Amino acid sequence: MTPAVPLLASGFASKFDTIGPYVGFASLVAVAAMAILVFTQGRELQRLREWAGTAPERLAELERQLAEQQAQPRVQTLAPHPGAAPPARPAAPATPGAP
Repeated sequence: MTPAVPLLASGFASKFDTIGPYVGFASLVAVAAMAILVFTQGRELQRLREWAGTAPERLAELERQLAEQQAQPRVQTLAPHPGAAPPARPAAPATPGAP
């Protein structure tokens, strides 16, 4: 039973020797990808913080636009229904002396 254990262990060791470099390279690629993602997230967070910092100015601009819209008089026109017939013309007044 003991001689079988070293054979089994040597079989695993040879597989680790062949697979190990590939796994190491893949882990380096993964670390590089994670570094890129961390820097990208940092940039995005900085942009969002700057955007959130301008919230009072944007709110004041929206309030000003709303006040301008409320100050303008509203003119409401009703558009005719697309399937409606055109309005009828009034009859021409009768002229005296016409048959």
